[in-house]
Amino acid sequence: MRTNAAVVALCLLTGGVAVGCADTDDTAGTTDTRSAGQLLNDANRTMKALTSVTIETDTVSGVGNSRSSTPRTDLRSRCTYQGTETTGSKLEQRRIGETDFIRGNDIYFEMWGRETVPAMREKPWLKSPVS
Repeated sequence: MRTNAAVVALCLLTGGVAVGCADTDDTAGTTDTRSAGQLLNDANRTMKALTSVTIETDTVSGVGNSRSSTPRTDLRSRCTYQGTETTGSKLEQRRIGETDFIRGNDIYFEMWGRETVPAMREKPWLKSPVS
């Protein structure tokens, strides 16, 4: 069964590579003829129509540590960030208007070599002005 799965995967990979390397001469007439200015205007219209943005990332370092993070924003006055690492480090941030609320776990603060003030460990969230 493993041999069949490996053969199917190899065929799919080979087919994908062959298609990716195929001649891209577009004779069907679907070439985009808009100018750079028109493309930029279309992109600006699309961006202005957004009501929120979320970006999810997963990064793996050469030493095997990985980090996942998710920043989100409503594009007005609120944004959040959440990051975790395979080391167990976690950081959360919430920005509401001109105030940040930050919560990291002990591993996060130790990992970054920060001597944390007692209030940071006693309170669930550290409140800080954005500036």
